[in-house]
Amino acid sequence: MLNAELIQSLGIVVGFLVFVFFLSNLLKRMATNRKIATLGIDFKIVSKLPLSNKNILYIVQIGSNFLLLGASENNISAIADLTKVIQSSDLRTTGSTVFNLQKNYQQSSNPNSDVSFKNFLKETFKKSKN
Repeated sequence: MLNAELIQSLGIVVGFLVFVFFLSNLLKRMATNRKIATLGIDFKIVSKLPLSNKNILYIVQIGSNFLLLGASENNISAIADLTKVIQSSDLRTTGSTVFNLQKNYQQSSNPNSDVSFKNFLKETFKKSKN
C-alpha cells in the first residue's frame, strides 16, 4: 500500500515537472516570435561566411537595405552598406547573392589578378564608394 502511494506521488511530481518544462519552452518560443513580429522589420540573413570558429561575415537584408556585418563572440559590427552594389548589379533576382557578387567580381577584374575574398571585398567597397 505504501509503495503504491509513493509511486503514484512520484509519478505526479515527474508529470508536473515535464509539464512545466514543455510549458516554459513553449512560452520562450512565443515570446521570441512576438518580439520579432512586433518590431515590424523585414529582416533576413542573405548569406553567411564563417571566417573561423568564432568569426562570421553576414550579408543581411533589412527592409530594402543590404549590410555586411562582422560577428565575433563579443561583438557585432556593421562593416559596409552593400545596398547600392547589389541594386546596381541587379543581383537580387538572380539567385545566390554572394555567389553572383563573386562571379561579377571575377568577370570585372583582370584574369591574371589574384582572385581572393580579400580582393573581392576591396573591389566591392571600391565600387560602392563611387
